[in-house]
Amino acid sequence: LRKKRKGQLIKFLASKKIGVLVTTKPGQKQGDVEELRSRLEKKGKEVYVLLADEINFASLEDFNFIEAWVNTACPRIVEDFKSLNVSDLEEIGY
Repeated sequence: LRKKRKGQLIKFLASKKIGVLVTTKPGQKQGDVEELRSRLEKKGKEVYVLLADEINFASLEDFNFIEAWVNTACPRIVEDFKSLNVSDLEEIGY
């Protein structure tokens, strides 16, 4: 898991187009998405926010221009889909 996470961090740092996953389900910790978007854009990232009630990983494949994904929904999503949790970004200064 550590190697997988490290690989995703490296991919994120090298990426210009970032997708941010946000869910409307109650109990999910979305945080301040606009503040996250602003921070990423200040670092030169192009940010796309995807809002859904339920995240369908197969549908995310349609967004092939997204180079890296940041998850603000359920932290377990990273186990099923190649993405970073928003809390992982704090470790690298984002």
